[in-house]
Amino acid sequence: MSGVRSEESLAAEAARRRKQLRDEERRHGETRAALAEANRTLLILYLREWLLDPRDFLLAVPLETVIDQGGRIAWGRVDSLVDAMLTEKPHYAVIDVSSRPRGFAVIDWIKSRSSTYSGADRDYGAPRATRDRPGVGAADG
Repeated sequence: MSGVRSEESLAAEAARRRKQLRDEERRHGETRAALAEANRTLLILYLREWLLDPRDFLLAVPLETVIDQGGRIAWGRVDSLVDAMLTEKPHYAVIDVSSRPRGFAVIDWIKSRSSTYSGADRDYGAPRATRDRPGVGAADG
C-alpha cells in the first residue's frame, strides 16, 4: 500500500512542480514585456534629442538590435545607428546637419551645436509635413 501512496505523492508533486514552472514562465514573460516597454520608452526619450521623430528609428531598427544580452540598451550601438541614419537621411535630424564638417560624427556635431535643445516643443503625433521645422509647414506661411 505504501508503494501506491508514494507513487501518488510523486505524481502530485510532479503536477505541482509543472504548475509552478508554468506560472514562473508566465511571470517571466510579463517581466520581459515590461522591460521591453521600459527600454522602448527610454530609447524614444533619448532619440528625441537627435531625431525629429524617434519613430523613424524604431521603424528602421528593431528594438532587439540595440538590446544587449542582459536586457539593457547598448547606447554605443544606438549612437552608431543614429549617426548612420542621420548621415543617410539628414532631414531626420532635429537641426540642419548639412553644414556638418566632413568626417565629423552627426551626433557629436549636433551636441556641439545644440547643447540646450530639449525637443520638448515637438509634436510627434503630427504628420511630418505639418511639423514646425525649418523650411516646412507653418513656419513658411
